[in-house]
Formats: sequence, structure tokens, C-alpha cells
Amino acid sequence: MGVYNPTIGETVTVWNETFQWTEKHFTPAQLLPLREAADDLGVATVARIQAIIAEKKQSGTLHACPVPGIPGGIDMFAVLEEHRQNDAVLQKFWEEAHAVPDWVDWAQIKRGQNFMWRYLLPNLTGLALQGFLGGTATIAGGTEVLVRTGGFSLRVLPRRFLETFLWLLQVTMSLESIQPGGEGHNSSVRVRLLHASVRHRLLKLIDKDPLYFEAAKFGSPVNLRDAIHALCVFCSMPVFRQLPRIGIKPDPEEAKDFLALFRYIAYLLATPHTFFDGVEQCHCANFLTAVADYPGVNVSRSMIIVGTRVFSGDELADKMGFSRPGLLYRASFKGWCKLLVVLNTLQRWSPSFERMMIRKGKELACTTIATIY
Repeated sequence: MGVYNPTIGETVTVWNETFQWTEKHFTPAQLLPLREAADDLGVATVARIQAIIAEKKQSGTLHACPVPGIPGGIDMFAVLEEHRQNDAVLQKFWEEAHAVPDWVDWAQIKRGQNFMWRYLLPNLTGLALQGFLGGTATIAGGTEVLVRTGGFSLRVLPRRFLETFLWLLQVTMSLESIQPGGEGHNSSVRVRLLHASVRHRLLKLIDKDPLYFEAAKFGSPVNLRDAIHALCVFCSMPVFRQLPRIGIKPDPEEAKDFLALFRYIAYLLATPHTFFDGVEQCHCANFLTAVADYPGVNVSRSMIIVGTRVFSGDELADKMGFSRPGLLYRASFKGWCKLLVVLNTLQRWSPSFERMMIRKGKELACTTIATIY
């Protein structure tokens, strides 16, 4: 089967999305090479960090670093920070992660962070109900990596969701948090190291058994194309799909600021950031069982399925084998969306109400994460 390559001006339908193909959309010739490209510096850094950890274990000088979500308590970021001045690879990684590109506008980044909190409930609704289905589960390479690493297991998936949620809070909590040395910045560097460590481990397994991972079918594990796709879940989908389907249309300048934030985050994660350069460019660019009735969530499976169908469309949901909940659940979700629209309208009318909602949202989010962790 040949690669589908639309022509400019052609009307294209992908699942429940119909749009006109433009010169801004990426062609197979542009995207396919990214299936073989990856964060080589990140992998080299992880290899050096693991060698340092092995040496410390052997000498008995390794001390656990208690960081939430890090099995065994060994924080690669802490090892990186401690030993970077004695290793050229670690130093290069550190300098790259802490450099600030000249296109970064901190005032715009701060406005982009406010987008998350101004639309907190709609954003969380969209990310929860579509983020994993419309994102991770619809790109074969990323799904295969998660399957191989146990990322879809019911034991791991809730923790993975919460860790991602915590990271999202950290990178949007304040401007200081996302700037070099801030909590959100450090968390993003940790995410980059985590992704590199997964790739490093899979590559070693592939060396032992070339059939372990079908690179010809899925692309190289943890590749740049999959990384671009994953980030789009967090920035493009809320702006162009999730909020509009709830009934909320963000201001174009808000969208521009939010995407600028994620362009910088893409840089921190060693993901090609030019794919997130501007609104027009970004526009072109199995979670149910684990989350249903999960402590702190308390949303029924049927309600989640209805929301998933609203955001991802019936065609994709049917393909995934989801049921069709009854009228009560559909009406309930529609009512929830109406409530979100009303709250958003009140925020636009009353700046003081919006400030209160943002403040309470941050307080509640931090309390919830602290309680669950």
C-alpha cells in the first residue's frame, strides 16, 4: 500500500475531522524520517548516568534520592547535576537544557501558563477524556512502546496519569517554575531523561533480540515523530478540538500564547520545536478502565465513554470497541459542558471572579496531588 500524500487544497477526512490540506501540513516525506530520529544526546547522557550509578553501587557510595514516582529512589537528575562538571556529555546535556533560546518571550510564556488555569476544568475534561485515546492510543509506535514497558497495565496507568498531571501543573504553576532551575523546568528535564532511559533500555533489548521491537513497522522506539504527536495532545488538542467541542472558543491571542509555552517545553524535551511555531503551524500539526471510579476521580465508565465519543468521534470510538451509553449519560455530559461554558463566561465578565477561580484551582490541584501521592 502506498503512502497517502494529499495535494494542497484537497479536502481530507481523518476519523471525525474534515479539513483542507495546506502547505503548512506535513507531508510523509517530512514526517517519515522523524520515525528514525531520536534524542541521541539524551540517550548518551542516560548511559553515562547509569554508569555512574553502577560505579557508586559497587563502591557503596550511592544514596537514594526520595523523589515521588521514581522507583528505587534514584534520581537521574540529581546524579546529572552532581557529576556534570566532570563529564563532557553530561555538561553538554545540562547546558542545552538550561539554555534559553532567543525566541522565548517570558511575558508570552506566562500568558500561556494562564491559559491552563483560566480554562482549568475544560482543559482537564478534554485531556482526561481524549488525551490518551486521541493521543497515545492512535499512534502505533507510541502505543507499542507503552505495551513493551507495561505502560498500559492497570497497575501502572493511574500512576502514569497522575505523574503527567503533576508535571502539567508544575510547568504552568508560575513563570519561575518553568524558567531554568524552577520546579517545572527540572521536571521537564526529568521527563526528557525518562524518555531517553526508556529508549536506551529498548535499544539494548533490540540488540539482544532484533524481533523484540518491529522498528520497520513502528519506527525507532521513542522517536521524534512520536514525541511531536505526544506534545500535540497537550497543546493543539485543547485549543483546536477539546474546548471548541465543549462550547468554548479561546481568543486567538490566548491560543498563540499557549502554543508558545509548549514550543519552549518542546525545546526542553528535545522535541523539534519548529513544529509548534505559531497557531497555524500547530493547527496543522486505554485509559478508561484505569480511571473510571478511581479514588479522587469518581466518574463512571459510561460518563467517560460519552465524553470520549464527544471529543474523538463515534467512528474512532466504535473502532476501539466502546459501548454507546444511554440518553441519561449523554444528557449529563452535555449538562457538564454547559456548566463549563457558563463558568467561562462569568470569568470573562468578571476579572475578580477569574482571579478567584485561578487561585482556587491552583490550591485545589496542589492539595489533590499531595493527597494522592
